[in-house]
Order: sequence, then C-alpha cells, then structure tokens
Amino acid sequence: SSEKQIPTIHHNQKMDKFNFFFSNVSVWGSLVQSEVFSDIFKSQYQVIGIVETHNDVQKNIDMQARADAQGFSISTNHAMQYDHTLGNHGGEAILASKPTFSLPIDPDVLETASNVNDEKSRFTALQVRVKNVSMLTIVAYFWCNDGLSARNWAILQQISALIWQYKLPFIMYADFNMPPETITASGWLGEHRASLLVPDVVTTCKGSKFILDYCAVSSSLVPFMTIEPVV
Repeated sequence: SSEKQIPTIHHNQKMDKFNFFFSNVSVWGSLVQSEVFSDIFKSQYQVIGIVETHNDVQKNIDMQARADAQGFSISTNHAMQYDHTLGNHGGEAILASKPTFSLPIDPDVLETASNVNDEKSRFTALQVRVKNVSMLTIVAYFWCNDGLSARNWAILQQISALIWQYKLPFIMYADFNMPPETITASGWLGEHRASLLVPDVVTTCKGSKFILDYCAVSSSLVPFMTIEPVV
C-alpha cells in the first residue's frame, strides 16, 4: 500500500556475502522494474522477494519473461481479484539470480500445501542454493487490519505444510500486517524451530506505531544472517 514508509528490508547472508532484498513494492510498476533490473541492483542482491505486485495472471507471465531475460529464475503468485470491483489485492514474487541454481517448488507439493484449508494462497516460494546449502525462501502477504484472524492463521497453516514437506531450513519474508509480538505469541515459530529477524526501526508503515514487515528464519540460519532496512 502507499502507506509503507520503509518498504525494503535487506538481509545479509554472511556465507559468501549472499544478499537478500525483500520489499512491499505496492505495485510492480516501471519504477520498481527499472530499479530491480538495474546492473547495480543485480550486483548487490542475489535473491529479491516482493509482495503487493498487484499482477494478474497475464502480468505475471510478462514479469516471468522479463525476469528470465534479465538473468533471474522466478516464482510468482498472482494477486487476488476482489469480488465486486475491478481491483485486486496482493501478489507475491521471488526472483533469484540464475547462478544460484535455484529450483522451483514441485507443483504437487505446492498444491498440497495450498489445499490444507479453503483460504486462497497468498505466498510463493523458491528453493535457493547458497554454496552447499539449500534453503526454502518464502514471501507472503497477510490480510490487512485482521491481526491473527482465522484467514491469516490459514495462510500460516499453508506455509507450515510447505515447510514440513520440504524439510529444509527456510527464510520467510512477509508483510505480516501484524506486529512481531503477535507472531511470537501464536506459537508458530516454535513449531518450526524458527526465530524472527526484525529491522531496527520504529515502524515500517507510515501512520503506524508497529513494525509489520520482517522475517521468520530457521534457527539454524540465524547465526549467519543480519537484517537491515534500506531507505
């Protein structure tokens, strides 16, 4: 949304200086594309995860073609169409530099995870390789102003099903639309032996006193990672 004040989060994986860039981009428009596909940006970040692309199915096809031409593997999930308007909501994507030899998620595994409940999928994932380590990289966009509602919990259940099937360490960036304390209190992190990485800022959303954009990371990866805001 346009209310994001610090929409970008930079993860520095110290193994071989491997850098993730995560952001709520509000829309996959020309400005974001020119930055993501610039030579400077591509030299800095090996993996880019974004939410709120607002891409429909056709725009995702176009995004995938351009990402491929720019040297990225990509995984996307199209935005959800509103029932009574022409607008849409959400949309998630992960781009990984092709030299990482990243792999798409097995479609059957992804379908199984998405079908553990009736909530529409609001995440995408990619298996990313860093040296000899494979990790599951996930980006997700949760419902606004809902807190840990039934439908937001359903999204976490779907992601849990994906993590359990892959049995790999994971890093998940999300616009959780709820503060870190809510996720911690839910018990979800304990189920996956994970911890939160939270940027050292007052808020990530203009007009809010809360940090809503951060990461959940397997505890085995935490010693190798730092998180920094990119303003």
